[in-house]
Amino acid sequence: MLPAVKAWAAKLDQNDPQYEHNALEALWTTWGLNQADDALLRQLLAAKDFHARAAAVRVLRYNMHRIADHAALFEKAAVDPHGRVRLEAIVAASWMTDTAAAKKIVETASKQPLDVWSQAAAKTAADRLAGIAEKPQAEFTVVPAPDHLDAAAKKQFVAGQEVYNREGLCMTCHRGDGGGLPPAFPSIASSPWVTEDKERLIKLVLFGLMGPLEVNGKKFDGQVPMTPFAGMLKDEEVANVLTFVRNHFGNKADAVSAAEVKAVRSAQPGRMMFYTVDELLKQHPMKK
Repeated sequence: MLPAVKAWAAKLDQNDPQYEHNALEALWTTWGLNQADDALLRQLLAAKDFHARAAAVRVLRYNMHRIADHAALFEKAAVDPHGRVRLEAIVAASWMTDTAAAKKIVETASKQPLDVWSQAAAKTAADRLAGIAEKPQAEFTVVPAPDHLDAAAKKQFVAGQEVYNREGLCMTCHRGDGGGLPPAFPSIASSPWVTEDKERLIKLVLFGLMGPLEVNGKKFDGQVPMTPFAGMLKDEEVANVLTFVRNHFGNKADAVSAAEVKAVRSAQPGRMMFYTVDELLKQHPMKK
């Protein structure tokens, strides 16, 4: 199959606006065959489109054992005009066994303009290469359940906090105060998306949500979708965390039961697609 992929890539029209995208598809295919094409990789590391360059750096990260001069290529990426490419170089350096070369790449990239995401990645990479262990995540402080909930809902509220604060779950995007990270992640504080229709809320948590939306007068472009948690959380866990967020951060609403979550999940067996904002609001309009 590899000769066929290379032949297909060689016939691509270089005047096609999608040329670099198509060439990148060919590179990914050779990588998938565990034979990442050296010439195609080097070509895309110098692509005009920064998306292609960044993707090529990532392919290089997983194929360092095949590319003898990978350190030099990462160094070049570390001074790329686009921050996304430099970020890929920083992350790749943290994977290198040649610590001295890796440190140089991170130091080089760190001298360039860095956004808040790249600053964190550069610090983490530098610390790891220096042998500095990451500090364990601080334990969250349990918030007492509000008095308006009954005994069962109070237990859900407390259990839901543990789910909310797990690494990579709700806390990551919506933060400890529920305020989110505008303009990417909306606030869930005093939010009708949280306190209104339970079925709508369960759907977006189970199956994810993508597309532009407005929350409390603030607009979000939706380029970073809401993660679908159907495959990661049990019905009881979803019910608990939703009961928590519906009664914290300035919110006050009925508890969510595991049976309600199960009903929504069972109604769409095997669903793999995100909900779009328009689709979800058509099914469950906002209250006026």
